[in-house]
Amino acid sequence: MLPYEVFRHPLKNGDFVTFGQRPEIQLKKVFQKHTNIVLDSYKSSGEMIADGLISKEDTNLCIVTADCIPLFIQGEQGVSMLHAGWRGLENNILQNKLLESIKPNFAFIGPSITAKNYEVTAEFLSYFPHSNSILKENNKYFFDLRIECINQLRNNFAGIVIEKTDVCTFDSPNLHSFRENRS
Repeated sequence: MLPYEVFRHPLKNGDFVTFGQRPEIQLKKVFQKHTNIVLDSYKSSGEMIADGLISKEDTNLCIVTADCIPLFIQGEQGVSMLHAGWRGLENNILQNKLLESIKPNFAFIGPSITAKNYEVTAEFLSYFPHSNSILKENNKYFFDLRIECINQLRNNFAGIVIEKTDVCTFDSPNLHSFRENRS
């Protein structure tokens, strides 16, 4: 294990790793603003505003999350790392043309908040009006970010294989949660 490593999942051509703090390895990263912007890591320099990176080369891609989904996508022509929160999914980050260019065929959904810990207001229904990702229980609404992500992956990339972890950022003391920590 690397220093600060709190989660690891083996993938076909490497590992998906979550760190509790910035690791001492060379990374390509972006300044995230809950957008639908995806950049080519080879052409990007410095920290640019985006919520995803693609690479057609062997490089470490980094996304910072605190309940949102860190989403790894592998394609026939490259890989991508996305910060997929409700705003990014509502703004169709998974329909980004640059993302489509890698011809996605596999996705891994990393640690994120689970529905039982993601209560939302009734007004939230307007963001995903035709989705099964909003659950109602005892007159309360809960958003299942993972279900929404899976639905959109399947709608945008026919035949994509999807794996996910059940690790919840809210419930895990080793992972940062915006809703749990309020920061």
